[in-house]
Amino acid sequence: MPQYVSVFGLWKPAHEKVYLPDEERFHDGEDREARRIIDENGGSMGQHYKTNLDLITIAHQRGFKDVDEYLKFLGYDEKKAQVKFDEELSKVHKHEAPKRLEPARIDRSGGDDTSGHGNHMKGALDAPPINVPRMK
Repeated sequence: MPQYVSVFGLWKPAHEKVYLPDEERFHDGEDREARRIIDENGGSMGQHYKTNLDLITIAHQRGFKDVDEYLKFLGYDEKKAQVKFDEELSKVHKHEAPKRLEPARIDRSGGDDTSGHGNHMKGALDAPPINVPRMK
């Protein structure tokens, strides 16, 4: 799954580190799949916030002369945004499978079980089912 990082509304490929078994080497650089998708879309994805018509309209509707004045009023700092972008870009995505959690065990309570006639199962999807005894 491609990973992206956004800077000022424009999408850039994130950093990945992955072993390529067919080439027998490690790839340590920008996300290859994200770069391919961006290139297929004409070389860029997203829109710079200063040219976004929705944001320009909102700024004008609220009485500001331009987007910069509106963002200054909101407390937006372009330097802090650049620092955050650099931090996000330095994160390495390893494309590892997520760690599986233990299945939740839910005990039923009260009365006669009429919904499944005692044939309810418990357990993880990849584990053999455990028959739950019918309540009496």
